Amino acid sequence: ILVIHGGGWRLGDKADDREVQMATTFANAGYVVASVNYQLAERDKPSWPVCIEDCRAAVAFLRKNADEYAIDPNRIGAIGGSAGGNLSLLLGTTDPKNQTAPIQAVVALYPPTDLLGRKGENQLMFGQSRTQRPDLYRAASPYHLATKAFPPTLLLHGTADTVVEQQQSEVMAEKLKELGVEHDLILVPDAPHTFKLKNDAHDFRDKVLAFFAKHLK
Repeated sequence: ILVIHGGGWRLGDKADDREVQMATTFANAGYVVASVNYQLAERDKPSWPVCIEDCRAAVAFLRKNADEYAIDPNRIGAIGGSAGGNLSLLLGTTDPKNQTAPIQAVVALYPPTDLLGRKGENQLMFGQSRTQRPDLYRAASPYHLATKAFPPTLLLHGTADTVVEQQQSEVMAEKLKELGVEHDLILVPDAPHTFKLKNDAHDFRDKVLAFFAKHLK
């Protein structure tokens, strides 16, 4: 399982508490876990498409070194929150450069899925506005890239999220439904943006573990 951190594509680290909790949960359940960093956007230094290329390189590394790390190269999943959820979903799409086979399961927490349709802009990530380069925003939108070959997907989103509106997960779920892709959407009442799998209000660890067990074991 590949853990991809969030942070608006400009902040965050693989050692953040949320990611450590995820990685520990999966490792304790018997999975090989890799938590990765990727290129972050900076002023005058856009990160797209390097950020997703870094994540694809991580999957390629795991497959290349599958024997060393006791990995089944045909059973790789990804999970991430916010920007990490976006990148995890993008790993479910086909790599346009080398047609790399997609991963086998995705869990995305409160992910931006349609960067053309969401409220916020991402000029730091792309270096240009949505009006100037809508093609870049579309290329980073799993909603627009999903096909019938998309892997099984679990989406979790808080109903009180004011950073990434819950409609971003709802439209993704609807798209997967139209494509006939196995998926589930959990709307978490009153949950804000950025929550861990387990906190004082809820515990989704068993739900996520069951999802990965179904599709990776």
